[in-house]
Amino acid sequence: MDCVSNIGDGRLSPSGFSATISGLLGSQAVDKKFSYKSSQPFVHGYCLDVPEPSALSTAQSYRITAVCLGNICRSPIAEIILVDRFERAGLAQLVQVDSAGTGDWHVGGRADRRTIAVLRRHGYDIDHSPRQITADWFAGINLLLAMDSTNFRDLQRMAPSSSVKSVHMSRSHLRMLRSFDPVLSALPAPHPELDLPDPYYGTPEDFELVLALVERAADGVVDFVRQDLAL
Repeated sequence: MDCVSNIGDGRLSPSGFSATISGLLGSQAVDKKFSYKSSQPFVHGYCLDVPEPSALSTAQSYRITAVCLGNICRSPIAEIILVDRFERAGLAQLVQVDSAGTGDWHVGGRADRRTIAVLRRHGYDIDHSPRQITADWFAGINLLLAMDSTNFRDLQRMAPSSSVKSVHMSRSHLRMLRSFDPVLSALPAPHPELDLPDPYYGTPEDFELVLALVERAADGVVDFVRQDLAL
């Protein structure tokens, strides 16, 4: 029996492996409520029967989706950097990273040319076509990473919440990317200091800043997923 938190930013101990696969398994029968304390605020949730970590296959990978407004600047940068970090950590077979926007203005186009340029300057390759996230994505996502407070609130409103049994992703899976920056980890989400600034109307230097801020948070995301997978 494993447990999934449903509010706050509480992280589960190794017994919380189910948090990693709640989005993979679809609806599960809820067994009973639980509560626990961690380094984060008091957390409540639900327990359900899930397979052991060894049951994960490459077809059932842990899915992370980075979300910004148009999916041409910040979230593609986050996606590419996180893919790199999970490859370095030896977790590429278990973790799938993608990205999307809350808006549809750029769907089917390309990432911003400045996004492509800054990633290539730092040794990252990118081949990206913008997409828009919709409510039906939530069942397959384990960790949603909002780039700013507006994205965070938009995703909260979008998340299915009709009943406990039908909710595939609890609030504990929705995080602001910069909350994984060790310097900012104590801030509650959403918080303006956790916002990853939108460089769209800025200069190449603004894209450099975004890349640097994402890199500062990336290792924290990897550590979080390791804990979620009980590795």
